[in-house]
Amino acid sequence: MALTVARSLGEFGAVIMVASGFAGGGQTLTLLVHSRYIDDHNVYGAYSAATLLMAVAVIVLVIMTALQKQQKVNR
Repeated sequence: MALTVARSLGEFGAVIMVASGFAGGGQTLTLLVHSRYIDDHNVYGAYSAATLLMAVAVIVLVIMTALQKQQKVNR
């Protein structure tokens, strides 16, 4: 769990340093959560964006697991 937290903080640090410096550039979902929570003080917006991010991650993990099981059955 500690390694997961450390990696996610490192990834967020890299994203915020690189992506937030471009004027008019795209915004990632993690930067949207950060800006809603810190800049706008919109707690509900930040939590809803974070929940969307979590849901996408869970859906991708479920799909990957199903595809791996299907490949094992086909072998």
